Amino acid sequence: MRQGTKIATRDRPRPRKRLSKALQVRVFRRDNWLCHWCGRPVIFGPAMRLLEAMVRRKGYAGTLAYWDLRNRRDASPLLDHLMGVLDHNVPHVNGGRCAEENLVVACNKCNALKSDGDPKEPRRRIAAKYGEPKHWDGLSTLFMLFAEDDLVRISPAEREWLEALKEPVAGPDRLVGPLKGK
Repeated sequence: MRQGTKIATRDRPRPRKRLSKALQVRVFRRDNWLCHWCGRPVIFGPAMRLLEAMVRRKGYAGTLAYWDLRNRRDASPLLDHLMGVLDHNVPHVNGGRCAEENLVVACNKCNALKSDGDPKEPRRRIAAKYGEPKHWDGLSTLFMLFAEDDLVRISPAEREWLEALKEPVAGPDRLVGPLKGK
């Protein structure tokens, strides 16, 4: 292609807006850390990274499969399936906006299976014999505890997550908000 040649806009996908950590946390909390498509509880991935780091600092030198940057099945099987991600209810490629009302929580597996498919049909939801989880937080509280204990070792992105997770949420019977005694 010659320099200066323009590519038609319709051939290129629209750039995605970077979602703030605060917006992402609001969606995770709104959806109770449950996958919109299958109903499974999801896991906050950064908590698993800090959990693995803590286990290493305590002297464990064996093989662990808690965390992998790419959530590979061989390196982090739990996150390969259950890491919480945000998904567009109306797919981005179909004009869906990166707005809170169009974002839903999805497990990594459902997000990969859905791709840009039709969002109208949820996957088979898991039968909840005793009801839906009421107090699941995706291990975000564990993340906050580990991060607060080791502020020197957390990444700038993890600091953003920590600040977003510290924001209290109004409503009865919620486990979210700033850590007590800090």
